[in-house]
Amino acid sequence: MPSSVIVIAVIIAVIVIGSWSLRLYLAVRRRRERMAFAADRGWEYLGDQQSFADQFQGPPFRAWGQGRVHDLMAGRHRDRNVWVFEYEYTEKDRDDDRETTRHHHHMMWVVGLPCAMPDLEVRPEGLLGGRVASALGFQRIRLDRPDFDADFLVKSSDEAFARRVLTPEVADRHLGVRDFDWRFEGTYMVSFEDRRLELDRLMPHLDMMCDILDRMPADVWA
Repeated sequence: MPSSVIVIAVIIAVIVIGSWSLRLYLAVRRRRERMAFAADRGWEYLGDQQSFADQFQGPPFRAWGQGRVHDLMAGRHRDRNVWVFEYEYTEKDRDDDRETTRHHHHMMWVVGLPCAMPDLEVRPEGLLGGRVASALGFQRIRLDRPDFDADFLVKSSDEAFARRVLTPEVADRHLGVRDFDWRFEGTYMVSFEDRRLELDRLMPHLDMMCDILDRMPADVWA
């Protein structure tokens, strides 16, 4: 075998091993950072726990077993049970004879509620928001607050409940925060962003969710 071929093979092997070692190092460091983050708050770092995601049905969750949960952390915050993690799934697109795989990553926040709630979703208004809501059987609800209604879409199958929950104080807390959405799903409040998990973004978003819950009438939990 020519010496040049051997040299090239060695170089390729070094590059492959180096790339693998770097990925392993970054993964270990990332895991340690998340473990320290959880420990500083008295939370538990649970790592990859697919079964936790299987209980949810709304976006961005896929059908059972089609997504993955990474870096799940669980604990208490402002007297509530909370869970934060990264959710990942893949989609495959076929164009003629070529197949493309797309990876999606979402930062997830989940806050436990005292009891199960009717469906309710609040998210930034989109171009087709009202029509999509109607097609899915949800009522498009306006709070008669132009400053809120112009920026946020409210969907629920129970308008009376939505109006009871979305008090002026709750609406005020949303103002000025455009990229924020949440929903009630059973005994949970769920929110997410289309990005990888970033530790410095976790607590401000979680506090926003708790602020909203704190401003809801106490009797909704009865």
